Amino acid sequence: MKIHISYEPEEKATKARIVTLLEGNLPPVKIKNTPGKPPYNNVYITTKNHGKPVK
Repeated sequence: MKIHISYEPEEKATKARIVTLLEGNLPPVKIKNTPGKPPYNNVYITTKNHGKPVK
């Protein structure tokens, strides 16, 4: 699963709360913070593979 969050610098506290909630509710995740086109920043959240898939 991939989640993309785009936010402005003044929304940084809200972004941190959302990321914390997702980390607690999802299996192990990979988080990538990147600068976007001004005035936005981006966060990409991807779940890591967790064992073999179930058939």
